Amino acid sequence: PAFTQRMVDVINQAEKAVVSVKTFSANGTLLKEGSGCLLSADGIAIISAHCLYEGDSINITTRGDKRYGISTILQVHPQANLALVKLNTKSRDLPFLIPSRPVFKEEQEVITFGHPSELDGGVEFGRIGTIGNFVYFNRFAHLPIKTSAKSSGAPVVNSRGELTGIVNAYEKKKNALLLDAKLLNDSNW
Repeated sequence: PAFTQRMVDVINQAEKAVVSVKTFSANGTLLKEGSGCLLSADGIAIISAHCLYEGDSINITTRGDKRYGISTILQVHPQANLALVKLNTKSRDLPFLIPSRPVFKEEQEVITFGHPSELDGGVEFGRIGTIGNFVYFNRFAHLPIKTSAKSSGAPVVNSRGELTGIVNAYEKKKNALLLDAKLLNDSNW
């Protein structure tokens, strides 16, 4: 019971920092969708970069249904399909996720906050699969969840509610890749 309540608390707290991303054409047609999360109280977020490449407007929406635009694209990591952006807000008290100091491990239990239309309402428990290394992202792992590009950029948190990694997904038929949160300190930005 204590562990279950702690996990409920982790989900409730972490979910406040999760965002979904939608890109629209000039006539309002939905073009792309992605995911992400807030990394600072003043509105810095990491999102899937594929949402930035076309369209005339972008909406970033929290799970609490607060909508924001983007005031600045701070950095793009093209190999990881991720972007750091500053939301159009003056708020200094937004909920955010803190990156985990320890790196993830095989079989570590994690919670994935994917796109709300995927997984089980956008939340899924799982274990980290095989770990490998890529030239452009250093550590990655297989994440045994079936998601599409809509969940690319989605945060994955550990049992303490810390950001342990970021989903990189393209095809719903294949397992997603989990990029290590240490990617935020990568020199490829």
